[in-house]
Amino acid sequence: YVDGSGGGTGPFLPLSGGIVSGPAATGAALVTIENTSGSTATSYGLLVIGGGNSGSGKTFEVRDDSGNTDFIITGDGYSQFYGVVETSSGVRNANGTEAFPSYTFASDIDLGMYRTGANSLGFSTGGDNRLTINSSGNATFTGNVIIGATADTTARLNIVANGETTYFARFKSTQGTGATYGLKTNGTNSEVLAIMNVSSGNRMLAIGENEFAVNIAGVNKLLLNSAGNATFGGTVSGTTATFTTFFGDL
Repeated sequence: YVDGSGGGTGPFLPLSGGIVSGPAATGAALVTIENTSGSTATSYGLLVIGGGNSGSGKTFEVRDDSGNTDFIITGDGYSQFYGVVETSSGVRNANGTEAFPSYTFASDIDLGMYRTGANSLGFSTGGDNRLTINSSGNATFTGNVIIGATADTTARLNIVANGETTYFARFKSTQGTGATYGLKTNGTNSEVLAIMNVSSGNRMLAIGENEFAVNIAGVNKLLLNSAGNATFGGTVSGTTATFTTFFGDL
């Protein structure tokens, strides 16, 4: 019925090509459109009551002109959209928990995203928190961080890459000249982990199973090999320097 005056239970709204039918449950409306200018809780713009009180009972359904379902509200309060949902003012969800995140999936409801606190965002899998990003932008992982599909999952940080062509990590200082340094394997011996000057491409320090090397300005100044022999690329000098024990040749 249409109630524009605030009273009465007038006839069903005539529909062109549509049907309003009953019976509705006792004391419940099948379709109600009322005056929206009122301030009371019963001043409905549209009220539809019906369907079963279960997920299989459809309280409200909208279809396009081809009969395809666009939107359903089920009897247990779930809404189902069969398409893209666009809003102009955002979507506001409940906080959620790690066990029941607010943003989740129909087939995996303990997987998703939720609010852990003020300006803090959490991600959970299997109902447990795995990642939290706080208001300062700091990220806390509860498990191991793996970069590279074949990494060893027993370590807290795992990075797998072609160290000859890719830096495992880069570090840039905000002070001084702002030099950038990186970690990679270098040269023909890929078993050597090297600290590099990213800008010049020069190796500064290399550590490996059979080699320890120190370079300055791209020139090797100290090399220790697997036999314990040391090669110096300069003059050993100084009045206070003494060697008490040396396992190899100088």
